[in-house]
Order: sequence, then C-alpha cells, then structure tokens
Amino acid sequence: MEFIEFWQIVENHGRVAAYYKAECEHLWSTYTPDQQKAICESITHKLRTGRFVHYNPVNAMRDNAPQTPRSITLSYAEYYKAFGTTEEVSGWKKVFLPDQQKTIYIKN
Repeated sequence: MEFIEFWQIVENHGRVAAYYKAECEHLWSTYTPDQQKAICESITHKLRTGRFVHYNPVNAMRDNAPQTPRSITLSYAEYYKAFGTTEEVSGWKKVFLPDQQKTIYIKN
C-alpha cells in the first residue's frame, strides 16, 4: 500500500494534516504492508461510522496501527515454578544463553 493512499484518507481530516506530512510519511515507512493496510482500513471504518480519529495524522496512524505481540520471558526457576517441568509446553521455547551460562524460556 502506498503512502498516498493513506494521505488521501487523512489529509482533509482536520486542519493540521499538511504540517505533519513529512513526519507521517516517515512513520508510514516503518510499518509493514499488512500493518499499513490495517491502519487504512481502521481509519476509513472509523470515519465512515462517525467514530473518533485523531486530527493529527501521526497520532491517527499510531492509534490505529495493529499491536505487535510481545514476547514473555521467564527464568528457569520461574518457568519450573509455573509449570512444574523444564520441558517446553504451551508454546514456550527453551533457550540457552551461552554467554550467561543460563537457560530462559520465551513465549511469543
């Protein structure tokens, strides 16, 4: 998806849009094509249904960007206490950190 498509959606939504175009274009370039599409769809839907969309297009973009999942990290002891095992369960991955000589568990 091209930046111009996003810009056409937000440029007339509020009087401050033109001031933020360069910053907005830079932020746009940091998102993946799937995230860009989701942003446009979300803003378009909100505008059509009369819901709030921030007048600053940078904030509008950030407010409507899909949230990226965050990983959770547990120490060996925390993992064992939570699951009663050191085997990988429920999507957790065991990772050995050789530089620290310790094992951690990560779930995305």
